[in-house]
Amino acid sequence: MKLEDIAVHNDLVIRGFCGEYRWLSNFWPCIIHGACHDYPSAEHAYQAAKAPANKRYLFTTGTPAQAKHLGSTFNLDRNAWDARKESVMLAAVRLKFKDPELASKLLATNQRYLEELNVWKDAEWGVYNGVGQNKLGHILMKVRDEIAASIIGDD
Repeated sequence: MKLEDIAVHNDLVIRGFCGEYRWLSNFWPCIIHGACHDYPSAEHAYQAAKAPANKRYLFTTGTPAQAKHLGSTFNLDRNAWDARKESVMLAAVRLKFKDPELASKLLATNQRYLEELNVWKDAEWGVYNGVGQNKLGHILMKVRDEIAASIIGDD
């Protein structure tokens, strides 16, 4: 089964970050300016946070899938990582949407519910077979609200 076959994009929801909404995915190419390195996607930046500071340069190249795999090779303190991974993801997504074009596209989703529907069985960051926490979708909606509030605050 392919994501494109089950995705729903309408006036109420964007369920599945594919097709015209592929840019919502953390795999979308964009420059993320980190503290010491620039990363080629939000996925790269997120995965780099799993590595010791002196190894984060490893995440400045390659595909997002390669970065995801590399991130899984580090011996993490699971409790410590679990305690901070949502704030790391929020930071990566905020950095992604500093890009004016991407910020404009995110704002254009209006108040639609954003769901990281997937076929790769991720029920934490997304939704698989109708089950999941959709943490990435909630973070995207939060960042959208922050961008909208900052525009209102500038007026």
